[in-house]
Amino acid sequence: ATPDAGSTFAGWSGTNCSGSFTITADMNCAATFNKVVTPTYTLTLQKAGLGSGQVSSQPAGIDCGADCEQSYSSGTALTLTPTPNSGSTFAGFSGDAKCSNSFTITADMNCTATFNKEVVTPTTYTLNIQKAGTGNGQVTSQPAGINCGSDCTENYQSGTAVTLTAAPNAGSTFASWTGACSGTSPSMTVTLNANQTCTATFNKEVVTPQNYTLTIDKA
Repeated sequence: ATPDAGSTFAGWSGTNCSGSFTITADMNCAATFNKVVTPTYTLTLQKAGLGSGQVSSQPAGIDCGADCEQSYSSGTALTLTPTPNSGSTFAGFSGDAKCSNSFTITADMNCTATFNKEVVTPTTYTLNIQKAGTGNGQVTSQPAGINCGSDCTENYQSGTAVTLTAAPNAGSTFASWTGACSGTSPSMTVTLNANQTCTATFNKEVVTPQNYTLTIDKA
């Protein structure tokens, strides 16, 4: 008995019927063929993590999103494609041992796709303070970091607005800002969108001599 594709031979029935026998009378034999039943298994997908995204499958069926469960014939080769949303990254599959981007389904499976929030490292820029002129003084910043004085260089995140305040020492005056900073006001704000250098000029205070009159009387 040779079954066609998609069928199996189940056996012989009837008196004395078998694969091999000796005929000694009229005989009626039945060969039974059954359809091959391919089992189906269910893939259940879940999502985890602080991020978000979608998972689709090839062959089609999973679109998770909304459709996170699908049945497939045993032996189906599946490919899962994760697509993280903006601001998220795909961290990997977990769950049953076979859970991965590509596998063959041979049993019911539970898989979890983890999406994490994307970690963005902020860009930092350097603010450098220089001093010039014949006088002297100090420059401080808000947010803190510059105290020039001694600490004249500081790194800040891109887009930080830094307010600089120039304070002349006794006997000196603040003259002006030059470089990335400009103006004659002792307090000014610079926004860090690149490495920048500001120069504070302090000059010696000019003291105008006071004239007095000495009168000599003779007697």
